[in-house]
Amino acid sequence: MWGRAFDAIFVPMRTVLALVFLVACRSTPLRTDEPAPAAPAGNYSFVFLSSDPRGESLAPDVLEAAMAGHFENMGRLATAGQLLCAGPLGEPRVDPRHRGIFLFDEADEARARALAESDPSIRAGVFSYELVPFTTAAPLRRVPALELAAREARLAADPDGPEWEGRMWVLVSSPAGAAALEAIEGLVEEGLVPFHGSFGGAREGQALFLLDCADVSEAREMLAFASEDGALGFRLHPWYASAVLSELAR
Repeated sequence: MWGRAFDAIFVPMRTVLALVFLVACRSTPLRTDEPAPAAPAGNYSFVFLSSDPRGESLAPDVLEAAMAGHFENMGRLATAGQLLCAGPLGEPRVDPRHRGIFLFDEADEARARALAESDPSIRAGVFSYELVPFTTAAPLRRVPALELAAREARLAADPDGPEWEGRMWVLVSSPAGAAALEAIEGLVEEGLVPFHGSFGGAREGQALFLLDCADVSEAREMLAFASEDGALGFRLHPWYASAVLSELAR
């Protein structure tokens, strides 16, 4: 019962994400007429949001207010440049409790936790969260500028068209760490991996990368050559996020 009630509120997150990052782009004075400089390896904080059993006892009006605050807070953090990527996880879920992801432009654990805990849905017990350090050489800090450029191009082509575009992706995690990242070097060279990196903290030694595909079946086909015996332990996480992430691989 709780799962159905939760999904009734959570599923519209796709639409809200459009508003969140549109507001962020409109509020950030970014220039797009000059090429972005190459980004050095960066340290970030990655957050898995999960459904929290405490949420089952929340009154409907409390749950609704907590979720409204969740989306509003996302907009605030995106506008401030602290939230670079976010989106809901789809089916099939590696962990049935998983609901979504945040990626913060913050390497300090205490400050990253403060960002996560500024979310009213976490404070209310709708979500719990796992925060781990994430290191990648991908230029994730370019995402806000890419969002703005994509919006302007769409509206120039069609003033009545969508101002934000999302799509399904597949995030892949692996306990094999460096071996997993070495195995996908060919996919990286083909431009099929917008970002890849390594976790720290409680997931020290694990790898994470984003595959440019729309479902787990396609992801399995892309990864079959890399781990025919399953030794790399790839775990596939369908994820709805910004379409501009594909630009990171170019």
